[in-house]
Amino acid sequence: MASASSTSARSLFADSKMRLADRVQVNVNNVASLARHIIRGSKSSEMIMHSARNFAMQEHAIENSEINLKKLQLIHVHLAYQHDSIMRSSQQLEEVKEQAFSQTNFKSSNLMLVRFLRCQLKQKPNFTVEEPIPVFCKATKFYNKVALRDSVGTYTYGNITLAAKELSEKILKRINGKINSQIAFLCPNDASYVITQWAIWMCGQAAVPVSKLCPFEMIQYFAINSDSKLLITTPENAELFDRIATATKIDLMILDSDLKEIALTKSINKFSPDSPISFDINSTNAMILYTSGSTGYPKGVVLTHKQILNQISALVDAWKLTSDDAILHVLPLHQSHGIVNGLLCPFYVGAKCIMLPKFNANDVWAHLLGIKSVTDRQKITIFMGTPKLYTLLIEEYNTLFSKDLKIEDYIRSTLKSKTRLMACSTDTLSPILYQKWIDVTGHKLLQHYGMTETGMFFSQKYGEYYEHGYVGLPLKGCSVRIRKKNEDDKYETLLECNHRNNDLKLILDRQLKTVTGELLLRGDGVFKKYINKATDTAFTDDSWFKPGDTCEYSTEKNMFRVVARTDFDIIDTGNYKISALQIETQMLNHPDISDCAVLGVPHTKMGNYIAALVVLKNEISSDALKEWMKSNMPECTVPNIIKIVPCIPKNAMGKVNKMELSLQMFMNNSELFNTGIHELLPVHQRAVNFFDRLALRDEKGKYTYGNIYAAAAEVAKEISKKVDKRVGAHILYLCPNDSSYIITQWAIWMSGHVAIPVSKLHPRELLEYYVDDSESDLLISTAGFSELMQKVSKNTGKKLMILDENIQKNTLTKSANKVEELQKIDNNTNAMIVYTSGTTGKPKGVVFTHNNIISQINTLLDAWRWKADDVILHVLPLNHLHGIVNALLCPLYVGAKCVMLPNFNSSDVWSHLLGVKTPDNKKISLFMAVPTIYAKLIQEYETVFEKDEKMRDYIKTYLTSKVRLMISGSASLPVPIYNRWLEITGHKLLERYGMTEIGMCISQEYDSDRTPGYVGVPLRGCSVRIGNQMKDGHYKTILECTNKNDKIDLKFYTEVTTDTSIVGELLVKGDNVFKEYYNKPDLTKKEFTSDNWFITGDTCKYSIKMKLFKLLGRTNIDIIKTGGYKVSALQIETQLLGHPEVLDCTVVGLPDAEYGQIIAAVIVLKNENFTVDALQEWIKAKIPSYSVPRTYTIVKSIPKNTLGKVNKKELILEMFSDKS
Repeated sequence: MASASSTSARSLFADSKMRLADRVQVNVNNVASLARHIIRGSKSSEMIMHSARNFAMQEHAIENSEINLKKLQLIHVHLAYQHDSIMRSSQQLEEVKEQAFSQTNFKSSNLMLVRFLRCQLKQKPNFTVEEPIPVFCKATKFYNKVALRDSVGTYTYGNITLAAKELSEKILKRINGKINSQIAFLCPNDASYVITQWAIWMCGQAAVPVSKLCPFEMIQYFAINSDSKLLITTPENAELFDRIATATKIDLMILDSDLKEIALTKSINKFSPDSPISFDINSTNAMILYTSGSTGYPKGVVLTHKQILNQISALVDAWKLTSDDAILHVLPLHQSHGIVNGLLCPFYVGAKCIMLPKFNANDVWAHLLGIKSVTDRQKITIFMGTPKLYTLLIEEYNTLFSKDLKIEDYIRSTLKSKTRLMACSTDTLSPILYQKWIDVTGHKLLQHYGMTETGMFFSQKYGEYYEHGYVGLPLKGCSVRIRKKNEDDKYETLLECNHRNNDLKLILDRQLKTVTGELLLRGDGVFKKYINKATDTAFTDDSWFKPGDTCEYSTEKNMFRVVARTDFDIIDTGNYKISALQIETQMLNHPDISDCAVLGVPHTKMGNYIAALVVLKNEISSDALKEWMKSNMPECTVPNIIKIVPCIPKNAMGKVNKMELSLQMFMNNSELFNTGIHELLPVHQRAVNFFDRLALRDEKGKYTYGNIYAAAAEVAKEISKKVDKRVGAHILYLCPNDSSYIITQWAIWMSGHVAIPVSKLHPRELLEYYVDDSESDLLISTAGFSELMQKVSKNTGKKLMILDENIQKNTLTKSANKVEELQKIDNNTNAMIVYTSGTTGKPKGVVFTHNNIISQINTLLDAWRWKADDVILHVLPLNHLHGIVNALLCPLYVGAKCVMLPNFNSSDVWSHLLGVKTPDNKKISLFMAVPTIYAKLIQEYETVFEKDEKMRDYIKTYLTSKVRLMISGSASLPVPIYNRWLEITGHKLLERYGMTEIGMCISQEYDSDRTPGYVGVPLRGCSVRIGNQMKDGHYKTILECTNKNDKIDLKFYTEVTTDTSIVGELLVKGDNVFKEYYNKPDLTKKEFTSDNWFITGDTCKYSIKMKLFKLLGRTNIDIIKTGGYKVSALQIETQLLGHPEVLDCTVVGLPDAEYGQIIAAVIVLKNENFTVDALQEWIKAKIPSYSVPRTYTIVKSIPKNTLGKVNKKELILEMFSDKS
């Protein structure tokens, strides 16, 4: 009778079609019936019957309430379990009989299993509990005990071990008997995970667990990076893993769909130990766990069996785990918290694990309160969670239970008496949440600290004093140090604490109440290495691991507290060092804040601003929040900026990636400059962060970063086959402006070589010069340029590699491929040789290292506020830095999108700028061009749109609202073009200064009121000088200006007033400056001063009044010395272009016996009837008489290179041969 009632209670709500009112009535009746039955079993249950009657009387009040329905569901089942005299159901009795029957066969079969596992581990015949043996070997001691329960059934240790043994044999066959390989696997949170993990270990392999919460590209990266030889997954994830297997060419094994059901039937007498694999637990890798990536690129942490066992042993000791424990497991199974703490620890002592397929607050409460457990008598004794999970449980509690005092008392008393330990990681565990959990459950959450590389390292000990925010003392086998830099910028150890053999020793350098500094860790559980990545920077010289956290030790409390991540959570602001975690903890005390994240974002004056992202429970203004903070927090900790957001993105462990959050939230904030938050990685390595994002659109299609990366990896392999050098080969390539260019560039870098881009506009003779001058080892071309490049190849004797003509089409279907043989890149090695335009002489090969390029990119990312949702329209040539670095590598570095046109066409450009050829969510937000392009766009506008007033208004409104930045460079921007573009589009073109040898060096500031003709101030990390060359060749410095962390430092070496303008030759220094001219050491030396400043050859002016720099022209060409005056050709050109009849012009200096040089102007007129005399009269009124041209030449067009530059030396020879 009792059994029937219990069964009825459990299945009460199976019929989802039953009307709510009917379900409530049945529920109430069932509670009353069950209570009467319990009374018959015990007079002490009168209270329960009384409670049931109360529920029946309140039926009308809860008739249509889903919330109360859940409440009744929980309560009536509590009643079913409340009395110990209720008989077990027949099904439970059968389970007991089956276990008893298994016991009779245990002795003989168990002996065989023990021998098998000992053979694997080369153990002595009689091992003790203290001996370090892997979990799957310890299973022999608990063979007939229940190990795990999931949604399918209840498994003994024997069930799992036998199923794992059979699977291990299948795995060995798939990998041809190899051992010490890596196997990546994806299984749900159930018995299949444990069986697969144990099977991988049994056959001597390292397990690489991944999670379905990770995006496809990231799982693919894990498989590639870990060098996995086999992929294993369950049928429900087969489609995902099949895609990965196809892309990576790694063998795939799909587990049987009935694996778990078969495991339940495994009995001991079927066990047969044959072909065992032996391994050494001290040296054999057991797992590769990938870091969360919250502080950068995910790294594969290699752990041996011995290291994992040491982590387990330390926690078993600290948390007093026993075989009587039953843990409720809801954590992800690809990180240490879920695997070691939540799974391996209980298995090691023979405890029970109840695994839920995923976290669901209602299910968790049901299990914690004893509705679902291993047996009727066994309740949950341990629960582990993250602050995020505990927050969700509190929210569910508030919804279901918080208004019923009886239920609240029942929950508190049940959990206090049945559950002995509840643990929580310390990620921003607010004091409110900590106290609320105590109020609800009677439990103080045990807090601990650890990370993927170390496992748990600190923990409060079970049964001892807990205090919020503190993580106790080092675990057994662990040692910690706290160190700090002294005044001499050298580290000194402030504290060392060692926990060895249950003996805790603490050494303090000096007597202080608290000791705070950088945390260092050493212990038996610290990881072995990172897979395929150097660990040099992860450890000190004396082998202490640097976790990157700041730690505090309280002598009064004799406990440690982790303050923050040293790099992201310690904010230097206004001479204070502030803990972001402490601010978050204080903010979470506000009743209207449900979640928050505090970031330090670099600022020009404060060093860092404190920025807070806030998720609200109830509507409240940011101003009101700030006032509350001012009243409740120290002034120096109040955030400068508060952003209300709907949610804060977190990973499966509830951690926030603050680096990515900074990029997303504050990259385009006019007050903030995100200095130093970009990883110092080449672009193609950064692509792993954006595999599923759209990178590029060309005339053939749309490509994700993963598409391009995969295609580049394949081309890289082909390159490696064709060149004799392992690294450092010079590879010259000619590709159109489409995806083939990026694929080739990345492939060259992936294979460790040097890229030399050239243009289709270069004549064959010039291409051959580039090949010979650069000493190219290989030429690469697309099929479209094969005829030209075959001639170049033949004439130079160099190998030619023609890319597959379907490379773009094929790339569209690719995903990231296996690239294990690709070269690791040292950022100090050469990356690119870019040839100068040759406007001032023969083209020179400018050599850049990867560091040079990364420095140029990072500088521009901050200056121009690049962000991941930007879309740039690319129309520039790809053999100069303007098109390569500014317009291509910058967007690709942050995960932005690039729309590439095959060549410039003014009609196409207008279509894209106005969104005609771009989807709504991919509108152009940036555009860069040279002045010639802007002039042609203006001509197109005047032809097509000028006469339509509505169209004029629409274009201006659209472009000011959709496009955030337009930039001009590579040549002087005439003021008339600047003004006309402003009139048409509403955009003030941002001007900047750079050259092939230095990249970008000076730029107008993003938020400045841009003045035409002036190029702004030095970019971050750049230093400039204005000087005059003396007779002995040395330069006398007049001015020096440095931008250090966005702070402009200006020094004058001459007397100045506010009206002074300083003019001289421009010199530049910084990480952006090139390494050398290839094969030209004497020329390289000549172009640098003795103190290593690069001589640009440009004449520059600095206006003290405007605090801006202005380029006057090339010192040897654009500065014309006439009649004792130095005149800027560029300034004269700017004035001439202001005349409405002048379409284009250039000004040069011609030799003259009387004046030294005379000024000559070459003019292109709009109206052929316009006379030179009229122009001469007009210009006389605009400029000083000594600047007025003496001679004019009218032409139909002025020859320019692809960047709109005029080669004035050649122009003089061509047009003024008699003068030259």
